[in-house]
Amino acid sequence: MTNEHLDVRQISLVFYEEEHQEALELFYLTDEQLQFTASPKAALDVAKSDKQRFPVVILSENVPVGFFVLHVGENIQPFTRNPNAILLRALSVNYEHQGNGYGKQVLRLLPSFVAMHFGEINEIVLAVNETNPIAKRLYEKMGYVDKGFRKEFDKGDQIILHYAVHA
Repeated sequence: MTNEHLDVRQISLVFYEEEHQEALELFYLTDEQLQFTASPKAALDVAKSDKQRFPVVILSENVPVGFFVLHVGENIQPFTRNPNAILLRALSVNYEHQGNGYGKQVLRLLPSFVAMHFGEINEIVLAVNETNPIAKRLYEKMGYVDKGFRKEFDKGDQIILHYAVHA
């Protein structure tokens, strides 16, 4: 038996506020990561002009360490036919905070967050690039299910994963 220490910090999920803007603009993601996700700044710019996109900030000790967007409405139909689904988009953790388990914590907290703020939602869907098996394994480990749906995008084929939300 080893004496390893696992550094797991508590996070909270909060809807974006203007006070988060500067920290999100300073986020760093590698070029490889930007192949698979939008930067927080780019995703936020789109969300600000689309009332069906809800930007969410991942906080650790009140410091923004990550970001994602929840998207509802008919514009998510390319990903699901479920009218009560929500699409998880642009999930990222700032490079300097990666490796602390924040991604797993987000996926653990997300169903409760969705149930609390979007009561009619019964499913979370997301798209993961086929050439990103590390992310796919993480999502599946956290309960997301591959039902065989695929979507072609300019950056390659995407696997659509599903998570049932129970109120």
